[in-house]
Amino acid sequence: MKPAFTARRIARSIAIKLRIFNIVMKGDMVRICASHGTKLEFGKQWVDLVRENRVIRLSMRHLIYAPTISANYNVYFEPVVPERIEERLLVDYSVPKRHRYTRSGLEFELSAFPEEDEVIDEYFRWYTPLSGDLVFDFGAHCGLSTYYLSKAVGNAGTVVAFEPDKIAYSTLLKNIKLHNLSNVTPVQAAISEADGTATFYSEGTLGSALKSSSNRPTVGTAYQVETITIASACKHYGVPTFIKMDIEGAELTVLPSARQILISDAIAFAIDTNHPTDGVTTDAAIEQVFRECGYITESVITHGIVTTYGKKGSH
Repeated sequence: MKPAFTARRIARSIAIKLRIFNIVMKGDMVRICASHGTKLEFGKQWVDLVRENRVIRLSMRHLIYAPTISANYNVYFEPVVPERIEERLLVDYSVPKRHRYTRSGLEFELSAFPEEDEVIDEYFRWYTPLSGDLVFDFGAHCGLSTYYLSKAVGNAGTVVAFEPDKIAYSTLLKNIKLHNLSNVTPVQAAISEADGTATFYSEGTLGSALKSSSNRPTVGTAYQVETITIASACKHYGVPTFIKMDIEGAELTVLPSARQILISDAIAFAIDTNHPTDGVTTDAAIEQVFRECGYITESVITHGIVTTYGKKGSH
C-alpha cells in the first residue's frame, strides 16, 4: 500500500471517529461523487447531493455515505415522494421525518435514508408468511419490513420486531402507532451469538451495527445494548415459522450459534447477506451453515443486494 494512500486512509478514519469532516475528506467526497455525475453542496448541518434538478439531502454526519448514494442515486431518490423547492425536487433525509413512499402511497417515519419497499418483496421469495404465523424481524430498523410482515400474518399472527438502535427503535414505535400494528411486539435488543450486552454503533441508519461485526469506523454513537440469541428468542416468544434478518454482518456468528434450533425446527429464513467482510459478502458462509443443518439454500442478487434463503424441504 502506498504511504500517501495509507496516510489519507488514516486521516479519513480519524475524521470519521471525531466527526470532523475536514477539507481532505470533503475533497475526497466531492471527487468520488462527481465521478458518478453528482454535485455536492454543503450547508452548515447537511450536504445536498445534486443531480440536475433532483436533490438528496443528508445529515453532515452521514457524509461518509455520499459516494454509495451517488453511485446508486435513483435507488435513494425514487422510493419516497420528493417535495418541490422552487425548481428543485428534494428528498430530505438529514433529520428524522415522515415520508410518503412512491409505490405504495404509505407514510412512514424515517430516521434517515429509507429502506426500499421493493426489497421487501425479495424477503418473501421463498416463503410468504401466512395468517396466524409467528415471525421474527431481526433488524427491524424503522419498521417498513415489520409493517408488511404484520399485514401478512394478520390479527391472528404475531411479529416480534427486534431493533437495538435507539434512534431507529424510537421511529419503529412511531410507525407501529401510526399504522395501528396491534400484532407487533417491539423489542429493543440486538440479535447476537450470546445473551448479555455488547457495544453497538448507533447511527440511526441502515448501517448501524454491533461493534463486533462492523467493518468501518462508526459515524454514530457507541453504547451498550442488550443482546439475545435466536435460541433465547425462540424460548421467550415461541418458535417462528419465518425469520427476516438484516443485521449488518452479525449473521456470520448469529446463525452458527443457532445450529441446534435449525436442526430441531423448520424455520424459513430470508437473510440480507450483502455485507462485505474481508472483501467478500456473507452469503457463501451462511449457505454453508444452512447446508450443514439440513436446509436447502440459495442466494439471489436483486436490485444489487444479495439475499440468502434457507428452509427445510424442497422449493
